[in-house]
Order: sequence, then C-alpha cells, then structure tokens
Amino acid sequence: MPVLPKPKPDFGSLPISTADTILAVSNPHPIKLPHFVCNAMKLCPNGTTPSSLKCKLVLAGCLRALDRVGFPAYWAANAKPKIEKRIAELSTELRKYNIMPVIEGYLGFPLPSQTITVYLLVYSEPHGIRITGLRFLTHVSYPFSIVLHNAIHEPMHPPYHADDPKVREAIDLLGRDPLVVDKVQHHDPSFGYNTTAGYIEEDSVQALEQLVSEKFGVGRKACHYWQEQDGGMHVLAVAMYTDYKQASSQTAESYSQWFTRAVQNGGLRGSNLKETVQSFFSPIHCN
Repeated sequence: MPVLPKPKPDFGSLPISTADTILAVSNPHPIKLPHFVCNAMKLCPNGTTPSSLKCKLVLAGCLRALDRVGFPAYWAANAKPKIEKRIAELSTELRKYNIMPVIEGYLGFPLPSQTITVYLLVYSEPHGIRITGLRFLTHVSYPFSIVLHNAIHEPMHPPYHADDPKVREAIDLLGRDPLVVDKVQHHDPSFGYNTTAGYIEEDSVQALEQLVSEKFGVGRKACHYWQEQDGGMHVLAVAMYTDYKQASSQTAESYSQWFTRAVQNGGLRGSNLKETVQSFFSPIHCN
C-alpha cells in the first residue's frame, strides 16, 4: 500500500483570477489576449477544439461585446472582490495537502507535473472540470472540500495507460459484463459516461479518489455518496474501491496491475462483482 509522505506545500500555482484578461478589453485599441493560448487547447486529449485563429476571433468578439455593455466596471465592483477573497481563503488550506505523491503511488507512474493549477471562476457553476494537463476549473462558491476533491480526482484521468494491451483487453472484457452494460445503457445520458470505456475510467477514478481522500482524512461517507452520485450509477466504483483497498493493504500494487488481474481472474466480473456491490450497500455496512 502506498505510504503517506510527510505533508509539505503543494499547489505551487494557486487559484488565480482571470480579471486581468477581462479588464484588457477596456482599452479601445486593438485587443490583447493575455493568459489565453488557443494553441494549447488543441493538445487537450479530451476533445477537439476550433482552430487557433477562429478561437481568438470568437474570444475577441465576446470580450469586445462585454466591454461595450460596461462589464469591466461590473467585474471590478462585483466579481473580482469575491474571487480575490476566496483565493486568499483557499490558498491557506490547499497548501496543507501534498496529494501528488499519494496519487502517483496508486497510479504507479509519475504525473507530468507536481503542480496543480486551479482556475477560480464566477460564471462556471455547476462545473468543476479539468481543461488541459493538471489545470482545472472550479466555481468561487464551492466549499473547500469540493475544490480539494476535484484536485484529487482530475489528475487521475486516465488512471492507467489505455494503450497498454493488457489494460485494453481488461476494459473490453469488463465492458461486456451485464452490470456494466446495464449502467451504461440505463442512466441519464446528460451525466456523461455513455460508453463502457468512459464509465470504467470514471468509476476507477472515483474509487481512487476515495482511497486518496481517506489518506488525508477527508474521505466521503462512501456508501451514501455512491447511492446518490449521478443517480446511483457508479456501482462499479464501489467494487473497485472495496477490492483494491483490500488488495493494496496487503501488497504494494499499482491500480492498473490490480485492475487487469481482477478483471482477468473474474474478481471484478460476474457474480463476484454483483456480490461485492450488494454487500457494500447492505444495511449492515450502509447505515
């Protein structure tokens, strides 16, 4: 099982305000786009984006429209003070959690950086999502616990090398399990996770998020959380959390190593999968 390192400052790049970007449009001269690099977005593995030129044109047009209706003054008086106050609050708390070594211990491979960048926004609710690399968006109103859980969760996508033949084979095999198929086919599609591969990845990360959170004493009440989260669809995460927690307490093993073995030997499929989920949600364990 991964060993919890001594706490030390992390989050070297703490939540930042985008006020300067918006305020740049108050100058009537040709618009400048500080801090915004459209080309970088094209590297994001989570989807395609417009070309750099179109991206800049759309952004420039939006910012000029905001300037015309007096948004910079509104931002300075109403939004900026909220963001700056919340940045000060979060900065103090986030530095207490050196989460990266623990995450890497479970994943079994290094992350591209030891720094997580949090973009604190006013107009993004209800989203808290990763954009590129170890950068994610969160809303100014979110409590510290949500910001911390997002910071733990987002860097772990994906929690394995999906191009590894053993991992791919395990995903394909688990994706044919009746329980997995049922959850993918019968849930609110607005939640996402509309493919078996996407569902398996998300539930893997949710299971790991709970394990990492518990290391820092901020774990959720797992039973109640998974009963309610996205309509209770993440039952696979329940089995992954339960079985990997037990396995990693006995042997130091990365998540991908355990995952491929558990799928291949049937521990995470069929009747074993169903029994683990049913036991987890039983009145004895979930009250």
